[in-house]
Amino acid sequence: MIDILAKALLGSVVIGFLVYWLLTLWGFPSGLSEGFASFLGTLNFLLYGSIRVKEWINDKR
Repeated sequence: MIDILAKALLGSVVIGFLVYWLLTLWGFPSGLSEGFASFLGTLNFLLYGSIRVKEWINDKR
């Protein structure tokens, strides 16, 4: 289960960094880029983590 959450967290960090980098590269303000990147990273963590944990629980039954 820890590996599932670690993958979700790593994916969130990578997605957040890429979104932030692309938005600042395209000229968006830094604060807006940080907020949007944080939002997408958190959304990725919640969705990926919840789906994988649900599958893990079903496999344990």
